[in-house]
Amino acid sequence: MNMLLHNLKVALRNILKYKVQTLGSILSLAIGMVTLATVHSFLQNFRMASINHEPYYDRVYNLRFDSIQKRQSDHSIRINCDIVRAVKANGGPRCIEQGPYAPNGMLTGGWAEFTLNGNTRRKTQLDAVPLDRNYPNFVGIRSAITGEKIKVLGSHDAIINEKQAKQIFGDKNPVGASIRLSKDYGNYQLRLVDVYQDLSLTEQNSSALFYSPWELEDMDPEQFYAVNLYVVLKEGCTPQQLKAEVNSRLKPLGLKVKTEKLKDRLSEEYSTVAIACSITYLIGSLILLAAIIGFLRMQTQLFWMRRREISLRITNGATRLQLFSMFATEVVMIVLVAYLVAVLMGAWICDYLAKPQFAEITSELGTISHLYLYSLVIGLVVMMLCLAIIWIVLSRICKHSQALESGMRRSHNHWFRNTMLGVQVMISMFFLGVTFCLLCWVGKMADFNHIPDDERAYKQSLFLQTNAAENVQRLRDKLIHLPQVERWIPYSYGFWKVNELAENEEFSKAVWKDDLFVSYSNVTNYKIQMTSDTSYLDFFKIKVNWKPKANRKKCILVNEELYKLMRQYHVSPNDILTVDEMDSYQIAGTFQSVPYEGSMKTDIYSFIVIDPKEAYGATHYILVAKPGEYKEMQVAVDRTIQKLEPAVVKPMSSNLRYYMAREMFALEILQNIAWILAIVSLAICLISIFSTVMLDTQTRKKEVAIRKVNGALTRDITKLFGRTYLVITLIAMVFAVVAMLLFHIVLSKMFDMVEINPVFPIILSIVIVIGFIAAIIACQVRKIMKVDPSEILAKE
Repeated sequence: MNMLLHNLKVALRNILKYKVQTLGSILSLAIGMVTLATVHSFLQNFRMASINHEPYYDRVYNLRFDSIQKRQSDHSIRINCDIVRAVKANGGPRCIEQGPYAPNGMLTGGWAEFTLNGNTRRKTQLDAVPLDRNYPNFVGIRSAITGEKIKVLGSHDAIINEKQAKQIFGDKNPVGASIRLSKDYGNYQLRLVDVYQDLSLTEQNSSALFYSPWELEDMDPEQFYAVNLYVVLKEGCTPQQLKAEVNSRLKPLGLKVKTEKLKDRLSEEYSTVAIACSITYLIGSLILLAAIIGFLRMQTQLFWMRRREISLRITNGATRLQLFSMFATEVVMIVLVAYLVAVLMGAWICDYLAKPQFAEITSELGTISHLYLYSLVIGLVVMMLCLAIIWIVLSRICKHSQALESGMRRSHNHWFRNTMLGVQVMISMFFLGVTFCLLCWVGKMADFNHIPDDERAYKQSLFLQTNAAENVQRLRDKLIHLPQVERWIPYSYGFWKVNELAENEEFSKAVWKDDLFVSYSNVTNYKIQMTSDTSYLDFFKIKVNWKPKANRKKCILVNEELYKLMRQYHVSPNDILTVDEMDSYQIAGTFQSVPYEGSMKTDIYSFIVIDPKEAYGATHYILVAKPGEYKEMQVAVDRTIQKLEPAVVKPMSSNLRYYMAREMFALEILQNIAWILAIVSLAICLISIFSTVMLDTQTRKKEVAIRKVNGALTRDITKLFGRTYLVITLIAMVFAVVAMLLFHIVLSKMFDMVEINPVFPIILSIVIVIGFIAAIIACQVRKIMKVDPSEILAKE
């Protein structure tokens, strides 16, 4: 007990003696622990698709179809009921064991109303996927209730994701609930028969509802479509036989089939996910590695400085184990404090990610769980690693501690210390360079998505969607008259057909050349914003080139690039356009772009319709808060919605800026994380270099004094100390540049719509790190050069 108290006192004395270095070690270790624990918590939720476990997984093929005649577009033809009937006719091809099965196209933006036991009523917006009845069993989707494979669905049966079920029903068993699924083009009455696990091949996100409205060949092509058609090949049959049999059936339709082995495609996807996970693990591990290196470097250097103390303790009978327990106590204390700080950081991260704006991100990426346990495990591993290194260092010290003269041993030639320093410098350059690259990417993406320079008005406004409300007019009237609301702007948006453009065959062929545009909107549908007056234009600061004497109260505005194309192909020479089955509008002007809309053709080729009747028929509203009252307005709106629409599960209001720039929001989070990592790694590196240079100058004061007496100048002493750091930095720079270029290649694939030149970010990161290192060395050299050599030599 006395030995333990003695070790605690010695450890506390040394910790307080070097407060700055110790505090840096604690913070860096804590950030490293919680970073790696958070990464592991997120990534453990990624699992392979359920069909991977089926016995026929190796024999599943995906069928895609194309025209026999060469077309300008390389995109496959959407699977329709005629194709399915041809493939399934007369029992289907002889080489097919099962199928064809397919998920139909996703019904997005629909509202589902759930009723359980006649009294529990819930409404939420979610995506839905209509399936043929055998598909869940074919894919191997398992029930979250029984754990068994979900059997063949009955007509209008539905299954729902377990996360979504818990959000809607809480802890209640949702099986047996009736569902009314509504969309602009129809309503569907469904019955919830099971809850499925998150192991589906087809699941796009956690809000998917699967249901069986009809047989696959009877699907309505105007509402739903299938992209993939899966079949199981009989054992002994070849893909060539499959193609030959299916092509013979499709020849009357003028189509041909392309086959793709599902295992090959999923293996490629899994490898991509594995690479992404590995990179994420690597980044988290690098932060922890930099923290461990910084901590060990400081501890080992301090221990080498205490060789005289060690020698005296050995002379007085201390054993190596007792010395190790004394040093280990100090290490354990620092790691334990770092773990407690990591727990506090983990609690903050959990609370921060629990905010509503992160709900969609966390539902797609996974949830953070067992964060404290993971931090504890990582902390124990760090502690064991540090204790092992300390034991090795102590063993080396004890070999040279039999005489006090060994205290003059030069420590600046330690290869272990220099190697760790090089790794830290490399990590700092890497994270700083990655951060600057991300800054460039975010800036380019902001331009690509037309993000305004001044976003204050949008950050202080709410986006409101009222589709789920029982009484839309009552809810709207209550909200727009709240005392915190300064003004309100009604509008609607969607993809509608513009009749004149769809009927002009020559124009459609011109647009058909753009494959991306074709695949998204089928040429006939265009993005249209509908609003009641020009206040929508003023609020978003949309610059309009108005035509002389144009009627601004009821008109249509066209994107400039699209309007030029329309004039080129003589579409609507009278400048009158009819939108779907709605009114006809005169073209009153053109505009370049809409804020927060991308630069793809699907976004640029758009229209803005101004029609006074939209004030009453709008489904979306913008609520602008009075100056300084945004938070009060947000609380008042949420309270009003909960009071008038208690059955609605998913919030109907959200921050306008977040809603308009959801993808940019994720990028900005990534950018902020990169800044944090860069600053932390740079701080760890600089603290380590500062402590190293400071200790070097203190232990080599006699050498510096003798050199000064012999005429050495400041630049000579700077070369003496800086030569080692220069070599270490140059070697670290080579590895850092390679790592940054590899990371840039990964980013290029992720954000392929914009490009940046990585040279400037890389050079800037290197210059900053080298500049900080040079400043630290210069500061310490200047400090030691002020010392009088005669005082140092007199002491010796």
